[in-house]
Amino acid sequence: MTSIEAADIVSHKRSRAPVPGYASVLLRADVREALRSFRDARGFIDERSIERCLVTAGLDLLINNPHLHELWMTAFSGAARRDAELLNPLHFHPGA
Repeated sequence: MTSIEAADIVSHKRSRAPVPGYASVLLRADVREALRSFRDARGFIDERSIERCLVTAGLDLLINNPHLHELWMTAFSGAARRDAELLNPLHFHPGA
């Protein structure tokens, strides 16, 4: 097997949803830690299904409540900026 074939297999495995009915999504590491702290502070058990349900419920709440959309878009702007910093730290210019 060539390295390209091996990379394709790894990529395919990562793209598959690990749980039926769910699709994968990436969270920044600091957001995942905050989610876990939120979960733990409410006495939930340390289980991924709780995190999936918390994230799904939060997004459902945001999507289905138009009065939250402006606030969401403000937060999105900050998240997009942080994403650019993380993915391209040498080319990111604050204020640009």
